[in-house]
Amino acid sequence: MTRAANWIRMLFERRSAPDAYSLDARPAKARSPEAGLATTEFALLMSFFLVPLLWGLLEASEAMTVNRRVTSAVNSLADLTAQSESFTETDLDALIADIGRIVNPADGVQHPLDIKVVSVVLDADDNPTVDWSRDDLQGSPYSSGSAYGKLGDPSLLIPGDSLIVAEMRYEYELSFFSNFFSSPVIFERHSVRYPRLVDQVVLCSGGGDCP
Repeated sequence: MTRAANWIRMLFERRSAPDAYSLDARPAKARSPEAGLATTEFALLMSFFLVPLLWGLLEASEAMTVNRRVTSAVNSLADLTAQSESFTETDLDALIADIGRIVNPADGVQHPLDIKVVSVVLDADDNPTVDWSRDDLQGSPYSSGSAYGKLGDPSLLIPGDSLIVAEMRYEYELSFFSNFFSSPVIFERHSVRYPRLVDQVVLCSGGGDCP
């Protein structure tokens, strides 16, 4: 074999041999079992944080919805009562029940709910006094003639006029976080309206029409 043929053969063998630094020439590195275990532990650990966080966001969103619902309902109750000249006890009981169904839908979870409607007037000493009251239990939560201290600003009243005050107390029971918090979230709202058509809205006793 000539010298030229030897050089060609040596050059061909060098080019066909695997490079020491090529990917094909590197030995396969075995994956450590500790790496897979760490990944699994991280995934499990994150689930303990993400699941409560997700439930907390859902709980907070529901609580904000309930807050808006209670505020809207108490404003509606005060406004509708103030638009009338008079009510029978039966009609006012029906209105209160309808407002209660806005906050506590019949097909939903029933939470403790207190609703009151009060007509407030000034007595002879210009102190806020209960003219009449009605609640969701079809009773009178405040005695007629008793002092009413929830008005806030007594200057809203002038002699001979009245104010309609709607009160609502809603106890929202937590679902997921009930195991961590013993007491429910309580929403208390009240709304004040001046009568639209008369100086004082009249509440007639019994189920008949007002005289």
